[in-house]
Amino acid sequence: MLFQPVENVYLQSEPFWLWFSSAPVEENVILYSPANIALSCNLTSPSTDSATVNVTWKKDNETLRSSSVTFNETKHVWSTQYINQMGNYTCVFKRDQEVKATFHLQVPQIEGKEHHVVSYVGDSVVLVCKSIKYIPISWIWYMSNGSDQVAVNDSLMPDKYTVDEKYANITKLKILKISEEDDRSYWCQAVFKLGESKGKVSLKVLTYMTPLKPFLAIAAEVIILVAIIFLYEMYSKKKQMHAGTLQGEGSNVLKQNALIMAP
Repeated sequence: MLFQPVENVYLQSEPFWLWFSSAPVEENVILYSPANIALSCNLTSPSTDSATVNVTWKKDNETLRSSSVTFNETKHVWSTQYINQMGNYTCVFKRDQEVKATFHLQVPQIEGKEHHVVSYVGDSVVLVCKSIKYIPISWIWYMSNGSDQVAVNDSLMPDKYTVDEKYANITKLKILKISEEDDRSYWCQAVFKLGESKGKVSLKVLTYMTPLKPFLAIAAEVIILVAIIFLYEMYSKKKQMHAGTLQGEGSNVLKQNALIMAP
């Protein structure tokens, strides 16, 4: 997206200070409104020679310019790129080795890009998104519908959704009379002059029976265990009674045989 410069001046970003031993570095540059930007990289050489290095500036994967630069008396090489478009800009210094740094130009981000909220069937819940340092032009709420994102229209469904934008940098979506169908993801989109930024809120809807399920499972296990013990005791008593009956019958038979055999 092309910036429209407010005036004929350039904002200066903090320069990258690099050495040939440096690992690639990155920095996010937050842009709230249109402006011209000057991006700078500084390469320091530990050697005392006055060698030249090749300096290349890229936007995303496209080369903007490339040139050869000689170290100055203090062994520094400065390179500045003046830009007026959003994107990712990389300065690449190359001699025997290569070192690079990348500036990511982006609009302000939503606080807490992704978070989760838990509520219960029949309740109401408020989903909140904030832009701390910057004020968006507007806010838009979306909700997932399968693989799609559908805009939340509170004016068409006032008995279900209400959007509170009392403060310009904060938006609140209130969902009334929650059902299990509301268990889905919601996105808040902040619209700035240079683009949009999104935050995601995942709503988990529970029934009031859900917290009781572990206890019900334990109670069921206890009932089953007690039933097993009770049945075992019943079986044991029955077995003992049956054994006692057999023993009594055996004694009577022995007594009758003894009487028959007596002279």
